Amino acid sequence: MQARVVYNSSPEWQGIKHAAENARAVAVSNNDEVGEMTCSELLEALELSRCLLLMSYIHGSPLLESSKAFTSREAACVTASSLGRVLMLDLILRNEDRLPCRQLGWRGNPANLMVSDRSSSPNVDRLQDCKSTTQSSNQLLTKVLLREKRSHSVNGRFDSMELDPMSQKVEAFKSERENTESTNDTFHIVAIDTGVPRRPPAGRRIKDHERYPKVVELILNSSDYSASILYEISGGKLGHPGPDEVTSTDSCLSLSDEDNAVAIHEFRGSFRAALRDLEGFHLFLLQLYQKLDGLLRLFLSIITKSSEESDNNDSVLLDFPSPGASYSTPSKQVNNEPPSDSEMLKSTTKSSSAGSRGSTDSASPLSRDSWSNKYFKGSAEAPRNLRMTMKLRDFYKNPKVDPELLKEIEQWNEALKTDVIKFCQENNFHSGFFDGTENNMVADAYELKVRLEHIIERIALISDAANTERPSLVVNNLFIGGALAARSKYTLQHLGITHVLCLCSNEIGQSDSQFPDLFEYKNFSVRASTSVV
Repeated sequence: MQARVVYNSSPEWQGIKHAAENARAVAVSNNDEVGEMTCSELLEALELSRCLLLMSYIHGSPLLESSKAFTSREAACVTASSLGRVLMLDLILRNEDRLPCRQLGWRGNPANLMVSDRSSSPNVDRLQDCKSTTQSSNQLLTKVLLREKRSHSVNGRFDSMELDPMSQKVEAFKSERENTESTNDTFHIVAIDTGVPRRPPAGRRIKDHERYPKVVELILNSSDYSASILYEISGGKLGHPGPDEVTSTDSCLSLSDEDNAVAIHEFRGSFRAALRDLEGFHLFLLQLYQKLDGLLRLFLSIITKSSEESDNNDSVLLDFPSPGASYSTPSKQVNNEPPSDSEMLKSTTKSSSAGSRGSTDSASPLSRDSWSNKYFKGSAEAPRNLRMTMKLRDFYKNPKVDPELLKEIEQWNEALKTDVIKFCQENNFHSGFFDGTENNMVADAYELKVRLEHIIERIALISDAANTERPSLVVNNLFIGGALAARSKYTLQHLGITHVLCLCSNEIGQSDSQFPDLFEYKNFSVRASTSVV
């Protein structure tokens, strides 16, 4: 899928406006009231807007209304695998307007998933050659960071990491499918109408921190749970309902148990593949965030020197925390807030370059103590930060007479181009935020940074939940596992485990992986030793 932003300063914008005026004149001469009204509304929108989004048109039908996506084993596996990728993408974007999922509190909108024929969607093929690389993640996520609504294609075939009897069946099926792909695999699953919220509501953000870890951990560790998730997001056409779920009246479980099991395996495999692809992109986003943070702090030092802004310095400083603050979420023991992801961010972020000014600003990303913590408590900080965007835009509207200030602003714009925009281009990342005029660059950089802050937070939350392991069944109700399995509390609960025997060499190792409110523990300090006879 292709999407791009057109700004009102471009010749293309004027061409669109001229075409709309001509179309309205034709509609008036033909007494076409609907056409006249449509063109008038478009012209009004062009007058009021600064940019518009152009998206390619998808020829297709809603996924749940298409029989071709579920009737055969080949089609079901393509669909299930695509849904695994879409689920991971929507977790990152926090998009609840596509896949219905009560475990995540998503209402869903099935119309935002479509089945499209290959022959009618040539642009979709561009994503296929790099479906299992970091670049493919870049292409998917960069499209959805454009200003208004985004659309993109998701291909549905990915390898699984599991080596079990089901994996052998899947590999045999893939080999068979490759031989018949030209006739059977003739459609794409296309995700449309994807938006990136500027800042999630505080209440929903708290619930995400409660729900995300459980869903991610159990999809990775439980086939039954994955089947239940797949059943819900596919409208009852794939997977199996959970024990507490009501069977859908329009379900279409016409597949055999074996074929359905293969589809469930494909769903889990593509979810894992998306998680692997996310790792490299996560590092890129962290680096981009760090660069933006350093440059915005630099711009703050410029505007605080300006006499025009002297009366507003206090309010500006409240929106930009002091340099050196750490990027950390308040502890989950305080105010029931989400767990910290500061360790991951600290280990991957580096000092930001300040471009042509040669700044040595080594501040880490903005502190959640001064940003996110206030949103968790439901204060009016989101409107306050919207005002910050307006302040940055208004700064350029006032005439600048100080030549030194003009020179510093020009140097800052060049630093943004060389430090950030070039970095994005080198990594095939087009956010759409820097396509306008230089007068809006600082506000656009700030708006992109706000969105990145929350995307990075969700990626860290997902990555932490993926650091899990399912214990192995020994006999009857007895399981064995290591430290990762001991920390996978949702998996232990799902398996019905109530008592844990912990054999660690020290008490610290025991306490780090225990949940006394959920399980009963018996601890022994055991040290392994070997002897040579």
